Amino acid sequence: MPSSLVEDAIAHYDELLATRFQPDTWWREHAAEIKRHWFDEAPLGAFVLRPRMLDEANYLETCASLAPVARALAIAAERLATDEALRRTLGIPDYLEPLLAIDAAHGQPPCLGRLDGIPTRDGRVVIIEFNSEPKSVPFQYEVERAFDRLAITQAFGERYRVRTVDLYDNVHRALRTGGPREVSAVAVVDKAVWQSPRRASTFRPLMYAAARGTPVVFVDPEELDYRGGELRASGIRVDMVAFVDWELLINSRKRLVKVLKAIADGAVGVFAGLSRGLLASYKVVFELLSSAAYRDMFPPDVHEALSRHVPWTRLLRERTTDRGGATVDLLPFVADHRDGLVIKPSGGGGGGNVTIGRDVDTATWSAAIHRGVTQNWIVQDLAVPARESFPVADASGRIAYHELACELTPYVWNGSRIEGILSRVVAGPVMFDFGDRPIGLDNGIETATWIISRRAPA
Repeated sequence: MPSSLVEDAIAHYDELLATRFQPDTWWREHAAEIKRHWFDEAPLGAFVLRPRMLDEANYLETCASLAPVARALAIAAERLATDEALRRTLGIPDYLEPLLAIDAAHGQPPCLGRLDGIPTRDGRVVIIEFNSEPKSVPFQYEVERAFDRLAITQAFGERYRVRTVDLYDNVHRALRTGGPREVSAVAVVDKAVWQSPRRASTFRPLMYAAARGTPVVFVDPEELDYRGGELRASGIRVDMVAFVDWELLINSRKRLVKVLKAIADGAVGVFAGLSRGLLASYKVVFELLSSAAYRDMFPPDVHEALSRHVPWTRLLRERTTDRGGATVDLLPFVADHRDGLVIKPSGGGGGGNVTIGRDVDTATWSAAIHRGVTQNWIVQDLAVPARESFPVADASGRIAYHELACELTPYVWNGSRIEGILSRVVAGPVMFDFGDRPIGLDNGIETATWIISRRAPA
């Protein structure tokens, strides 16, 4: 629930919106500015006209309380990277084994990751998965800069202090301070990224880092040279590589012989973390975080955070497991308790193939169980999101308030530091990636995150 400070701030913003800064006079210009700076293939079908607000104290408390979850994920990924038997137990796909072996001995967490969280009606933030390749940073950065320039923001600032987290600066900071060495240069591997504006836009934070003095080069694999323990691109020594996506590593490894050798030797790091990033992104890793069977894997000081913020999660297969201090036969339990459960793939993202038990009939739920068992999917406690009223303009110009489900997804830097929060809202219960279909309330849209405090009377 929003604090009283946030409730007052929202009421003040909405009053400004209704009396002094009616959105039909400025939202199209606001939308045009976002589009100007965010060159993307997917059209924007709606614009949220008010940022998500968090008070300063709540923001700091949220970051602090979730830091142990990020730490536990890093511990779990480290254990999985070196324990093949545990990977088999959790159904990690065999086809990942060649990738995991590349940096198994010395891999690092991603420079940039994201805890995907649901703020619930009881005041908790429930973390349902980890994203080691969040594509949201450039869009959030541009939305927040666009809000900065609005007249309503200036008027709101007369009563409340507003700050946002500079995500681009945090990327640069993560490169400078994370891992075993300070990164002096980054190579983005595969120039084909420029064939897709959307894919290219995800590397904008790295271009900011380049402007701050950390060179970034875009190269094809054949342009890299590795000798004497140094990887070079265009004559520049490279300390870190970033891949456009994992497809190149899976399907075109012959092109990557030099760079893979450099990674295996520990001469370079990988921006998205390779083995540790891949493993932490599998939702089944949350079984390690939520089961008493693996409690000894984590230090005692993280146990309370895991019990508060991590939902009960299990690999879906015929087995017994622990549940609330008791032992249950998993498949019959899942069949009988669909109202509080969700079934979804362990790998992948974008909200696809998610079955929420309370929203389907018995036959559909039974089919989801069968499919999940055959494909190593997971079952997880359903996190019911809190809803908040937001003013929204759709593409046709209609402006209305909508009761929307909220996400609260903090960014994780180098596997431990939490700073910055992505705020997304959606009309339904789940965020979906609809590919090239318009981004809107049906599948989820981002708004700015404002961290606020009240100004002292003049």
